[in-house]
Amino acid sequence: MKLSNYIVTLIVIAGAIATVVYVQTTATLPATESAVDGMLANVGLPDQDLHFVGSQTCGTCHANQYQQWQESDHFKAMQLPTTSSVLGDFSDVTVKFHQIESRFYQLDDKYLVDTSDAQGKLKTFEIKHTFGFYPLQQYLIETQKGHVQALNIAWDSRPKEEGGSQWFHLREDELITPEHPFYWTKHFQNWNSRCADCHSTNLQRNYDISDNSFNTTFSETNVACEACHGPASKHLAMAKSSELDQGSGFKVEKSTALQWQFSPEQDIARPVGQRNDDD
Repeated sequence: MKLSNYIVTLIVIAGAIATVVYVQTTATLPATESAVDGMLANVGLPDQDLHFVGSQTCGTCHANQYQQWQESDHFKAMQLPTTSSVLGDFSDVTVKFHQIESRFYQLDDKYLVDTSDAQGKLKTFEIKHTFGFYPLQQYLIETQKGHVQALNIAWDSRPKEEGGSQWFHLREDELITPEHPFYWTKHFQNWNSRCADCHSTNLQRNYDISDNSFNTTFSETNVACEACHGPASKHLAMAKSSELDQGSGFKVEKSTALQWQFSPEQDIARPVGQRNDDD
């Protein structure tokens, strides 16, 4: 199967399950020592009063896990565009797919693309985030009213000898014009409603139906510790007061699940089954 066909299949499946929203926000700063003292009051509070503390705070006690996480797929799920996170060729390269030319380049510290907008007119867009990293990397652009769109021109991050290290279109076998539902400004390429919940931590959708706008927030850009464990404020307070023998303080206990499965009633995959400790 071609890489583009394989990726499109994954995107369609994931998009059909996850319907969420995003707008660029500033991540929550890690807790300080004084903030830790203030969290002692969280012990015994109901779940709705728990809050997220940030992965850097987790790393103060769990240094090895924090270091391993920084090299993981979860860490690279979504990042700000930098020289270390951007894999695509932005050295003033122009590519042409479906009769549309797109120019990728840098200006100062910004990553930019000149391509057709929703009306088919050439416009300059700034890359707001990278999305994924292997075997491909996509790029997110904020358009209007908090809508964030994923370009359907992606970077094949596989080695060159495997056919990678080049720009490609996710739907290369079908003519994609501004009127097509899979055009990058349309719903099927909308990051907000298709992918967000699986790629960021503590995502809050905040969709306003009155004007079709989004004001979605997250505590961390990528899939951080609390994306799976839940808010860690109570855990941190219990650790500070040596009360972890009474429980973890997390809403979500460590999973013994064998596999992760999607359910139509849920917006993200959940653990199902039990591990076989004999394996």
